[in-house]
Amino acid sequence: MSDPGNLQLPLGEWLAPLEATVMQLWSELLLASPEKKRLLFTGTADGDGVTTVAAVAALGIARNLRRRTLLIETNVRRPGLAAFLGTDGPGFAEFCRGEAPIQQAIRTTDTPLLHAIVAGQASTSAGLFAEKGVSDLLDGLGGVYDRIVIDAAPVADHPDTLLLVRKCDAVAIVACAHRSRGAAIRATAARLRATGVPLVGTVLNQVRSRVPRWLESAPAPAAQHRG
Repeated sequence: MSDPGNLQLPLGEWLAPLEATVMQLWSELLLASPEKKRLLFTGTADGDGVTTVAAVAALGIARNLRRRTLLIETNVRRPGLAAFLGTDGPGFAEFCRGEAPIQQAIRTTDTPLLHAIVAGQASTSAGLFAEKGVSDLLDGLGGVYDRIVIDAAPVADHPDTLLLVRKCDAVAIVACAHRSRGAAIRATAARLRATGVPLVGTVLNQVRSRVPRWLESAPAPAAQHRG
């Protein structure tokens, strides 16, 4: 595989205000899944902050473990990474449709050892994840990167995310502290566990003050993000 594209994404700069979360989350993930190479983040609903949490995890792994790390945004219906980072061009969707080679989709970032693939342009994810090309992609990238972090759409509204989960080594749930409900957390956890892929925990996002009551019956949180 050739070198990633020359366009450098300001990922570290974007996440600089979340430094404390970066330090906490990567260490918690290391304890929960020390040998897991492909880690997928999903939420209970759109807007839970999965993109930010996945980016934080990838940044922490690359910077603190000094591992070659790739962040892949796969939520093609509601992409956020490209908008946050001010970039465009081919991404995950274009590769899956055969419109661009993966070398054009991979971007360097301002953090050494960390590369990223944005979602790209697509009105639907139908058929994208079922293709053998995605499995081949992850297998091929596994020979280049030590860790692959996947930002995925919530399974409740986008059940095709489960196809991606089955191609990973571990999965984590992102929940919004003041919007997600215990029933939604439990339902998401049940669907993820049914895939047989280890569920390593829940990241409680947007914590402001007290911990919500539903957390007591939800899967154990991997970290709390006060963004």
